[in-house]
Amino acid sequence: MSIWMAIPIVILTVLVLDRVGLWMERQGWIYYRKIKSKGGGLGNALQEFNAFLNPSTKHAVEVKQKDSKQRDDQGDGHHPP
Repeated sequence: MSIWMAIPIVILTVLVLDRVGLWMERQGWIYYRKIKSKGGGLGNALQEFNAFLNPSTKHAVEVKQKDSKQRDDQGDGHHPP
């Protein structure tokens, strides 16, 4: 196969794969080009790794979340914007 025949085939393949990716994104199966991920993935993995390495940090976050929930339950009138 000559190089002049391979170039259009490669370009066509890339275009078809792009369209398939966009279709899969519309179906909600993947995040590809148009829709951005809303968290998760590597960020959560890094947080868990940090909690493993620094247990005191994890404890501090849990205490802050607990205090915040208690204030919300008590109805202190403070509502974040």
